[in-house]
Amino acid sequence: MDDERKPLLDIETLIDRPKIKIDGEYHELVSLEELSILQTQRLSTQGKRLQALMDNEDLDDEGGKRLGNLVFSISDTIMQHVPAEARAKLTEMQRKDVIEAFTALLLRKRAGTAAAMLGSLITAMVKETGQEATGATVSPASSGSTEATRDTGSPKPR
Repeated sequence: MDDERKPLLDIETLIDRPKIKIDGEYHELVSLEELSILQTQRLSTQGKRLQALMDNEDLDDEGGKRLGNLVFSISDTIMQHVPAEARAKLTEMQRKDVIEAFTALLLRKRAGTAAAMLGSLITAMVKETGQEATGATVSPASSGSTEATRDTGSPKPR
């Protein structure tokens, strides 16, 4: 592979788990990379159900129970490395905060991956076609300036 080209995707196999602090003690959350595809799909489905229940203005007691169960289920999956004693101290709202922080982290990571992939694709297209994204031709000898350089004389502005 040409070392000058950026990779389309950069994968690290070392797992870097995000951390949260509960009562002054740091605990690791699960990393998306260590979840199976089935677990990821379940979290996604549960997240959609959670959001639908949160958006429901007319939530009854049964819906409230489902909401609480989802918050516990999702947060337990995310906090599987956090000891059960520490998790047991958390309220539903604190567990919801953990879910929101984890979701924000995932969204940032996905946005960064998408931006990196897009940047790599654009770079590859420029190299292959010799054209910038604007359609302008890239000349290897071009300085990028249209101003003519002086052949002789003082370099001071006149």
